[in-house]
Amino acid sequence: MIYFTITTNDILSIIILSLTCWRLSSLFAREKGPFDIFEKIQWFLGSYNNILFNTLHGGIICTWCNSVWFGFILSFLIANNIIENIIFTLAISTVSIFIDGVINSG
Repeated sequence: MIYFTITTNDILSIIILSLTCWRLSSLFAREKGPFDIFEKIQWFLGSYNNILFNTLHGGIICTWCNSVWFGFILSFLIANNIIENIIFTLAISTVSIFIDGVINSG
């Protein structure tokens, strides 16, 4: 039986991983990065007239979209089973989107 319990350490981990997720999402979506690496990735994905590359390009320049993927990757650091992985992915992404809304609202 799979059960889910959340502890204080999990909440702290979610906050820290959410900040990490927001930073990664913001880097890929809005910044050039060192040696313009993120800009080159965006250009590469956007330069092909292909549905796969266009979808990836749209997903990488959208902070809301890429925060789900970064949240999924980061959730493996604290999840013990698949249910926790799904819950932590959504929690990390949600907090990351909230942080992005607060930072970029003005």
